[in-house]
Amino acid sequence: MSRVQGEQWEMILTLALAGGFRAAHLERLTDRFGSLEEAFRAPAEAWAELDRADGELFQRAARLRRSEELAEVKERIGKGEFGFLSLTDQEFPRLLREIPQAPIGLFYLGRPELLSRPGVAVVGTRSPDAYGRRVARELARELSRQGVVVVSGMAYGIDSEAHRGALEGEGLTVAVLGTGIDRPYPAELFGLYREIAERGLVVSEYPPGTPGSRYTFPERNRIIAGLSLGVVVVQGPADSGALITAGHALEQGREVMAVPGLITNPRSGGCHKLIKQGAHLVESAGDVMAVVGIRSRGEEERKVVELSDQERRVLEAVSYQGTHINLIARELRMEVGEVSAVLSVLEVMGLVEQLPGGFYQRLA
Repeated sequence: MSRVQGEQWEMILTLALAGGFRAAHLERLTDRFGSLEEAFRAPAEAWAELDRADGELFQRAARLRRSEELAEVKERIGKGEFGFLSLTDQEFPRLLREIPQAPIGLFYLGRPELLSRPGVAVVGTRSPDAYGRRVARELARELSRQGVVVVSGMAYGIDSEAHRGALEGEGLTVAVLGTGIDRPYPAELFGLYREIAERGLVVSEYPPGTPGSRYTFPERNRIIAGLSLGVVVVQGPADSGALITAGHALEQGREVMAVPGLITNPRSGGCHKLIKQGAHLVESAGDVMAVVGIRSRGEEERKVVELSDQERRVLEAVSYQGTHINLIARELRMEVGEVSAVLSVLEVMGLVEQLPGGFYQRLA
Protein backbone atom coordinates (compact mmCIF):
# COMPACT_ATOMS: atom_id res chain seq x y z
CA MET A 1 0.00 0.00 0.00
CA SER A 2 1.48 3.34 -0.98
CA ARG A 3 2.03 6.08 1.53
CA VAL A 4 1.74 9.84 1.15
CA GLN A 5 4.48 11.00 -1.24
CA GLY A 6 5.88 14.27 -2.63
CA GLU A 7 4.42 17.63 -3.53
CA GLN A 8 3.50 16.83 -7.14
CA TRP A 9 1.81 13.59 -6.08
CA GLU A 10 -0.28 15.59 -3.59
CA MET A 11 -1.25 18.09 -6.30
CA ILE A 12 -2.48 15.35 -8.59
CA LEU A 13 -4.32 13.72 -5.68
CA THR A 14 -6.05 17.08 -5.15
CA LEU A 15 -7.18 17.14 -8.77
CA ALA A 16 -8.35 13.53 -8.55
CA LEU A 17 -10.48 14.37 -5.52
CA ALA A 18 -12.15 17.14 -7.51
CA GLY A 19 -13.50 14.44 -9.84
CA GLY A 20 -13.66 14.63 -13.61
CA PHE A 21 -10.04 15.58 -14.23
CA ARG A 22 -8.24 13.87 -17.12
CA ALA A 23 -4.67 13.98 -18.40
CA ALA A 24 -5.70 16.71 -20.87
CA HIS A 25 -6.72 18.98 -17.98
CA LEU A 26 -3.34 18.43 -16.40
CA GLU A 27 -1.67 19.50 -19.64
CA ARG A 28 -3.90 22.59 -19.77
CA LEU A 29 -2.78 23.63 -16.30
CA THR A 30 0.91 23.19 -17.07
CA ASP A 31 0.55 24.96 -20.43
CA ARG A 32 -1.15 27.93 -18.77
CA PHE A 33 1.06 28.28 -15.70
CA GLY A 34 4.31 26.69 -16.84
CA SER A 35 4.29 23.88 -14.30
CA LEU A 36 1.95 22.15 -11.90
CA GLU A 37 3.76 23.76 -8.98
CA GLU A 38 3.18 27.24 -10.42
CA ALA A 39 -0.46 26.39 -11.07
CA PHE A 40 -0.95 25.56 -7.41
CA ARG A 41 0.69 28.82 -6.39
CA ALA A 42 -1.74 30.80 -8.56
CA PRO A 43 -4.95 32.22 -7.01
CA ALA A 44 -8.23 30.33 -7.38
CA GLU A 45 -9.54 33.09 -9.66
CA ALA A 46 -6.85 32.28 -12.22
CA TRP A 47 -8.01 28.69 -12.30
CA ALA A 48 -11.65 29.71 -12.70
CA GLU A 49 -10.74 31.78 -15.75
CA LEU A 50 -8.75 28.96 -17.32
CA ASP A 51 -11.51 27.39 -19.37
CA ARG A 52 -15.16 28.30 -19.70
CA ALA A 53 -16.27 24.74 -20.42
CA ASP A 54 -14.44 23.33 -17.40
CA GLY A 55 -14.59 26.40 -15.19
CA GLU A 56 -16.59 24.68 -12.46
CA LEU A 57 -14.19 21.74 -12.46
CA PHE A 58 -11.16 23.97 -12.00
CA GLN A 59 -12.90 26.01 -9.31
CA ARG A 60 -13.72 22.86 -7.37
CA ALA A 61 -10.11 21.73 -7.55
CA ALA A 62 -8.92 25.15 -6.43
CA ARG A 63 -11.16 25.00 -3.36
CA LEU A 64 -9.79 21.56 -2.45
CA ARG A 65 -6.18 22.70 -2.26
CA ARG A 66 -6.35 23.48 1.45
CA SER A 67 -9.51 21.62 2.39
CA GLU A 68 -10.19 19.20 5.22
CA GLU A 69 -11.25 16.63 2.63
CA LEU A 70 -7.74 16.52 1.17
CA ALA A 71 -6.19 16.19 4.62
CA GLU A 72 -8.60 13.38 5.51
CA VAL A 73 -7.85 11.38 2.36
CA LYS A 74 -4.10 11.81 2.86
CA GLU A 75 -4.52 10.51 6.38
CA ARG A 76 -6.47 7.48 5.15
CA ILE A 77 -3.77 6.75 2.57
CA GLY A 78 -1.13 7.13 5.26
CA LYS A 79 -2.97 4.59 7.40
CA GLY A 80 -3.01 2.12 4.50
CA GLU A 81 -6.80 2.11 3.93
CA PHE A 82 -6.12 2.45 0.21
CA GLY A 83 -3.41 3.79 -2.09
CA PHE A 84 -3.18 6.32 -4.89
CA LEU A 85 -1.09 6.12 -8.06
CA SER A 86 -0.71 9.38 -9.95
CA LEU A 87 -0.28 9.64 -13.70
CA THR A 88 3.33 10.73 -13.16
CA ASP A 89 4.26 7.78 -10.94
CA GLN A 90 6.62 5.25 -12.49
CA GLU A 91 4.24 2.44 -11.48
CA PHE A 92 1.29 3.97 -13.34
CA PRO A 93 0.45 1.54 -16.18
CA ARG A 94 1.95 2.62 -19.50
CA LEU A 95 -0.95 1.31 -21.57
CA LEU A 96 -3.46 3.34 -19.58
CA ARG A 97 -1.34 6.49 -19.76
CA GLU A 98 -1.54 6.35 -23.56
CA ILE A 99 -5.33 6.23 -24.01
CA PRO A 100 -7.55 9.17 -24.96
CA GLN A 101 -9.08 10.69 -21.81
CA ALA A 102 -6.53 8.97 -19.57
CA PRO A 103 -7.29 9.33 -15.84
CA ILE A 104 -4.86 11.44 -13.83
CA GLY A 105 -4.64 8.78 -11.15
CA LEU A 106 -6.03 5.59 -9.69
CA PHE A 107 -7.11 4.85 -6.12
CA TYR A 108 -6.39 1.22 -5.37
CA LEU A 109 -6.66 -1.67 -2.94
CA GLY A 110 -4.45 -4.73 -3.28
CA ARG A 111 -1.45 -5.51 -5.47
CA PRO A 112 -0.56 -2.57 -7.76
CA GLU A 113 2.26 -4.63 -9.30
CA LEU A 114 -0.44 -6.45 -11.30
CA LEU A 115 -0.75 -3.29 -13.42
CA SER A 116 2.68 -4.02 -14.91
CA ARG A 117 1.70 -7.51 -16.08
CA PRO A 118 -0.06 -8.36 -19.37
CA GLY A 119 -3.83 -8.22 -18.98
CA VAL A 120 -6.96 -9.14 -20.92
CA ALA A 121 -10.45 -7.82 -20.22
CA VAL A 122 -13.29 -10.34 -19.95
CA VAL A 123 -16.70 -8.66 -20.01
CA GLY A 124 -20.32 -9.32 -20.86
CA THR A 125 -23.94 -9.15 -19.86
CA ARG A 126 -25.16 -8.85 -16.28
CA SER A 127 -27.70 -11.61 -16.93
CA PRO A 128 -25.91 -14.48 -18.66
CA ASP A 129 -27.20 -18.01 -18.98
CA ALA A 130 -25.39 -21.09 -17.65
CA TYR A 131 -23.27 -21.34 -20.81
CA GLY A 132 -22.06 -17.75 -20.50
CA ARG A 133 -21.21 -18.13 -16.82
CA ARG A 134 -19.27 -21.33 -17.39
CA VAL A 135 -17.32 -19.97 -20.37
CA ALA A 136 -16.39 -16.74 -18.56
CA ARG A 137 -15.22 -18.61 -15.48
CA GLU A 138 -13.23 -21.26 -17.32
CA LEU A 139 -11.68 -18.75 -19.71
CA ALA A 140 -10.58 -16.48 -16.85
CA ARG A 141 -9.31 -19.39 -14.76
CA GLU A 142 -7.03 -20.61 -17.55
CA LEU A 143 -5.81 -17.10 -18.42
CA SER A 144 -4.89 -16.56 -14.76
CA ARG A 145 -3.08 -19.90 -14.65
CA GLN A 146 -1.11 -18.80 -17.68
CA GLY A 147 0.00 -15.64 -15.89
CA VAL A 148 -2.43 -13.29 -17.64
CA VAL A 149 -4.22 -10.68 -15.51
CA VAL A 150 -8.01 -10.77 -16.00
CA VAL A 151 -9.55 -7.28 -15.98
CA SER A 152 -13.27 -6.67 -15.52
CA GLY A 153 -15.83 -4.39 -13.87
CA MET A 154 -17.06 -6.46 -10.88
CA ALA A 155 -20.67 -6.26 -12.06
CA TYR A 156 -23.19 -9.07 -11.80
CA GLY A 157 -22.98 -11.80 -14.40
CA ILE A 158 -20.03 -12.24 -16.74
CA ASP A 159 -17.82 -9.74 -14.88
CA SER A 160 -18.13 -11.43 -11.51
CA GLU A 161 -17.72 -14.89 -13.03
CA ALA A 162 -14.52 -13.73 -14.74
CA HIS A 163 -13.12 -12.44 -11.43
CA ARG A 164 -14.06 -15.68 -9.66
CA GLY A 165 -12.44 -17.77 -12.36
CA ALA A 166 -9.23 -15.76 -12.13
CA LEU A 167 -9.22 -16.16 -8.34
CA GLU A 168 -9.53 -19.92 -8.83
CA GLY A 169 -6.43 -19.71 -11.02
CA GLU A 170 -3.56 -17.67 -9.61
CA GLY A 171 -5.59 -14.73 -8.31
CA LEU A 172 -4.45 -12.48 -11.16
CA THR A 173 -7.41 -10.13 -11.54
CA VAL A 174 -8.14 -6.39 -11.53
CA ALA A 175 -11.60 -5.02 -10.76
CA VAL A 176 -12.28 -1.54 -12.14
CA LEU A 177 -15.04 0.16 -10.14
CA GLY A 178 -17.56 2.72 -11.34
CA THR A 179 -17.73 3.98 -7.74
CA GLY A 180 -15.27 5.17 -5.11
CA ILE A 181 -12.63 2.66 -4.00
CA ASP A 182 -14.35 2.37 -0.61
CA ARG A 183 -17.88 2.03 -1.98
CA PRO A 184 -18.13 -1.22 -3.96
CA TYR A 185 -21.19 -1.80 -6.09
CA PRO A 186 -23.29 -3.88 -6.07
CA ALA A 187 -23.25 -4.26 -2.29
CA GLU A 188 -24.18 -7.94 -2.60
CA LEU A 189 -20.75 -8.60 -4.13
CA PHE A 190 -18.87 -7.19 -1.13
CA GLY A 191 -17.35 -10.60 -0.39
CA LEU A 192 -15.95 -10.80 -3.92
CA TYR A 193 -14.66 -7.22 -3.59
CA ARG A 194 -12.77 -8.13 -0.40
CA GLU A 195 -11.27 -11.25 -1.95
CA ILE A 196 -10.08 -9.35 -5.02
CA ALA A 197 -8.61 -6.64 -2.76
CA GLU A 198 -6.74 -9.29 -0.76
CA ARG A 199 -5.47 -11.44 -3.63
CA GLY A 200 -5.72 -9.24 -6.72
CA LEU A 201 -6.32 -5.53 -7.24
CA VAL A 202 -9.27 -3.13 -7.10
CA VAL A 203 -8.93 0.29 -8.77
CA SER A 204 -11.07 3.39 -9.28
CA GLU A 205 -10.49 6.83 -10.74
CA TYR A 206 -13.29 8.27 -8.60
CA PRO A 207 -12.78 9.98 -5.22
CA PRO A 208 -13.51 7.83 -2.15
CA GLY A 209 -17.18 7.83 -1.24
CA THR A 210 -18.38 8.41 -4.82
CA PRO A 211 -21.67 6.60 -5.53
CA GLY A 212 -22.29 4.99 -8.90
CA SER A 213 -24.33 6.77 -11.56
CA ARG A 214 -25.42 6.27 -15.15
CA TYR A 215 -22.31 8.22 -16.15
CA THR A 216 -19.62 6.63 -13.99
CA PHE A 217 -20.13 3.02 -15.09
CA PRO A 218 -19.83 3.69 -18.85
CA GLU A 219 -16.86 6.02 -18.14
CA ARG A 220 -14.94 3.31 -16.27
CA ASN A 221 -15.24 1.00 -19.29
CA ARG A 222 -12.51 3.00 -21.04
CA ILE A 223 -10.19 2.07 -18.15
CA ILE A 224 -11.10 -1.62 -18.37
CA ALA A 225 -10.08 -1.54 -22.04
CA GLY A 226 -7.11 0.73 -21.35
CA LEU A 227 -5.53 -1.67 -18.86
CA SER A 228 -5.80 -4.56 -21.32
CA LEU A 229 -4.09 -5.82 -24.45
CA GLY A 230 -7.49 -6.93 -25.69
CA VAL A 231 -11.15 -7.24 -24.72
CA VAL A 232 -13.12 -10.49 -24.82
CA VAL A 233 -16.92 -10.23 -24.88
CA VAL A 234 -18.22 -13.57 -23.64
CA GLN A 235 -21.95 -13.00 -23.88
CA GLY A 236 -24.15 -9.97 -24.39
CA PRO A 237 -27.13 -8.84 -26.45
CA ALA A 238 -26.73 -6.45 -29.38
CA ASP A 239 -27.29 -3.43 -27.09
CA SER A 240 -25.10 -4.72 -24.25
CA GLY A 241 -22.92 -2.30 -22.28
CA ALA A 242 -20.05 -4.71 -22.94
CA LEU A 243 -20.04 -3.42 -26.51
CA ILE A 244 -19.16 0.02 -25.10
CA THR A 245 -16.00 -1.53 -23.68
CA ALA A 246 -15.31 -3.16 -27.05
CA GLY A 247 -15.76 0.25 -28.67
CA HIS A 248 -13.20 1.78 -26.33
CA ALA A 249 -10.83 -1.07 -27.18
CA LEU A 250 -11.11 -0.28 -30.89
CA GLU A 251 -10.55 3.42 -30.24
CA GLN A 252 -7.47 2.61 -28.17
CA GLY A 253 -6.01 0.23 -30.74
CA ARG A 254 -6.61 -2.89 -28.65
CA GLU A 255 -7.72 -6.30 -29.93
CA VAL A 256 -11.44 -7.13 -29.79
CA MET A 257 -12.54 -10.74 -29.36
CA ALA A 258 -15.90 -12.45 -28.96
CA VAL A 259 -17.12 -15.88 -27.92
CA PRO A 260 -19.77 -17.34 -30.25
CA GLY A 261 -23.05 -18.77 -29.01
CA LEU A 262 -26.29 -20.16 -30.37
CA ILE A 263 -27.70 -18.03 -33.17
CA THR A 264 -31.12 -18.38 -31.53
CA ASN A 265 -29.87 -16.98 -28.21
CA PRO A 266 -30.30 -13.19 -27.98
CA ARG A 267 -27.65 -13.09 -25.23
CA SER A 268 -25.06 -13.86 -27.91
CA GLY A 269 -26.35 -11.27 -30.38
CA GLY A 270 -23.71 -8.73 -29.43
CA CYS A 271 -20.90 -11.26 -29.82
CA HIS A 272 -22.08 -12.26 -33.28
CA LYS A 273 -22.39 -8.60 -34.23
CA LEU A 274 -18.78 -8.01 -33.21
CA ILE A 275 -17.57 -11.08 -35.14
CA LYS A 276 -19.36 -9.85 -38.27
CA GLN A 277 -17.59 -6.52 -37.82
CA GLY A 278 -14.19 -8.20 -37.68
CA ALA A 279 -13.67 -9.18 -34.05
CA HIS A 280 -11.62 -12.33 -33.45
CA LEU A 281 -13.71 -15.42 -32.75
CA VAL A 282 -12.21 -17.11 -29.68
CA GLU A 283 -13.05 -20.42 -28.02
CA SER A 284 -10.28 -20.83 -25.47
CA ALA A 285 -7.65 -19.05 -23.41
CA GLY A 286 -5.10 -20.22 -25.98
CA ASP A 287 -7.02 -18.42 -28.72
CA VAL A 288 -7.10 -15.24 -26.64
CA MET A 289 -3.38 -15.37 -25.90
CA ALA A 290 -2.56 -15.97 -29.55
CA VAL A 291 -4.56 -12.89 -30.57
CA VAL A 292 -2.80 -10.56 -28.11
CA GLY A 293 0.63 -12.13 -28.62
CA ILE A 294 1.20 -13.75 -25.22
CA ARG A 295 3.06 -17.06 -25.25
CA SER A 296 1.59 -19.86 -23.18
CA ARG A 297 3.69 -21.24 -20.38
CA GLY A 298 3.88 -24.52 -22.27
CA GLU A 299 5.37 -22.71 -25.25
CA GLU A 300 7.91 -20.99 -23.00
CA GLU A 301 8.92 -24.38 -21.61
CA ARG A 302 9.33 -25.81 -25.09
CA LYS A 303 11.64 -22.95 -25.98
CA VAL A 304 14.14 -23.98 -23.32
CA VAL A 305 13.66 -27.78 -23.30
CA GLU A 306 15.88 -29.64 -25.74
CA LEU A 307 14.27 -32.88 -26.91
CA SER A 308 16.12 -35.81 -28.43
CA ASP A 309 14.88 -37.14 -31.75
CA GLN A 310 13.28 -40.12 -30.00
CA GLU A 311 11.58 -37.92 -27.38
CA ARG A 312 10.23 -35.65 -30.12
CA ARG A 313 8.83 -38.63 -32.09
CA VAL A 314 7.07 -40.04 -29.01
CA LEU A 315 5.67 -36.64 -28.08
CA GLU A 316 4.26 -36.16 -31.57
CA ALA A 317 2.57 -39.57 -31.34
CA VAL A 318 0.61 -38.52 -28.23
CA SER A 319 -2.65 -36.70 -28.92
CA TYR A 320 -4.22 -33.93 -26.85
CA GLN A 321 -7.24 -36.19 -26.37
CA GLY A 322 -5.17 -39.14 -25.10
CA THR A 323 -3.36 -42.05 -26.77
CA HIS A 324 -2.77 -45.58 -25.46
CA ILE A 325 0.86 -46.58 -24.92
CA ASN A 326 0.42 -49.73 -27.05
CA LEU A 327 -0.75 -47.63 -30.00
CA ILE A 328 2.27 -45.33 -29.62
CA ALA A 329 4.63 -48.31 -29.55
CA ARG A 330 2.96 -49.89 -32.60
CA GLU A 331 3.00 -46.62 -34.58
CA LEU A 332 6.67 -45.94 -33.84
CA ARG A 333 7.73 -49.60 -34.02
CA MET A 334 9.23 -49.46 -30.54
CA GLU A 335 9.04 -51.76 -27.54
CA VAL A 336 6.38 -50.80 -24.97
CA GLY A 337 9.02 -50.64 -22.22
CA GLU A 338 11.13 -48.28 -24.31
CA VAL A 339 8.14 -46.03 -24.98
CA SER A 340 7.24 -46.07 -21.30
CA ALA A 341 10.73 -44.83 -20.37
CA VAL A 342 10.50 -41.94 -22.85
CA LEU A 343 7.01 -41.03 -21.68
CA SER A 344 8.29 -40.87 -18.11
CA VAL A 345 10.89 -38.29 -19.18
CA LEU A 346 8.27 -36.27 -21.07
CA GLU A 347 5.99 -36.38 -18.04
CA VAL A 348 8.74 -34.94 -15.83
CA MET A 349 9.17 -32.16 -18.42
CA GLY A 350 5.46 -31.36 -18.10
CA LEU A 351 4.79 -32.20 -21.74
CA VAL A 352 2.49 -35.22 -21.20
CA GLU A 353 0.28 -36.58 -18.45
CA GLN A 354 -0.44 -40.21 -17.63
CA LEU A 355 -4.13 -41.15 -17.57
CA PRO A 356 -5.79 -44.29 -16.20
CA GLY A 357 -5.70 -47.46 -18.32
CA GLY A 358 -2.38 -46.94 -20.04
CA PHE A 359 -3.36 -43.72 -21.83
CA TYR A 360 -1.19 -40.58 -22.10
CA GLN A 361 -2.37 -37.06 -22.91
CA ARG A 362 -0.26 -34.38 -24.53
CA LEU A 363 -0.14 -31.09 -22.58
CA ALA A 364 2.08 -28.92 -24.76
